[in-house]
Amino acid sequence: MNWMQLFQLLGAAGVGSIITTIITKWLDILLQKKLQKYDHIKWLREQRIKAYSQLIHNLLSIKLWDLSLRESEGLVDVSDSILLSNAELALKIENYYRETEKTLRKFIGKRQSAQDCGDDAMLQECNEEMNQEYLLYQEKTRSLINELRLDLLEAK
Repeated sequence: MNWMQLFQLLGAAGVGSIITTIITKWLDILLQKKLQKYDHIKWLREQRIKAYSQLIHNLLSIKLWDLSLRESEGLVDVSDSILLSNAELALKIENYYRETEKTLRKFIGKRQSAQDCGDDAMLQECNEEMNQEYLLYQEKTRSLINELRLDLLEAK
């Protein structure tokens, strides 16, 4: 028996259609997995864009520099960004908020002491220090925004 007769015999028995069905089903499953993975990546990217946009809005709105804001409130506002970012970036976001809150607490104490003492020179010095710190805050803000942008561009 030669190969041609074997193929004809298998074809007559319907083996070819079974093999074709199995291969088609296997390709369908493989394609579905790829599409699901792509959809998940797309969804994750959209969620990051929303969360990072909200974070950047908070950073640029100077809301964080409000003397009445507490650290926990700021972190709650950006919890989605922390959750959706990589571990290194999440830590930078948390540290940024904690450092800013710590700096603000320092100035609140100085300003209150100056007001309690009625020391205008001390109050003026506190305001000048706070303005200098705000300039540093703006640099840190730009740096963090750039890292968020890069994270979005490099996301796969």
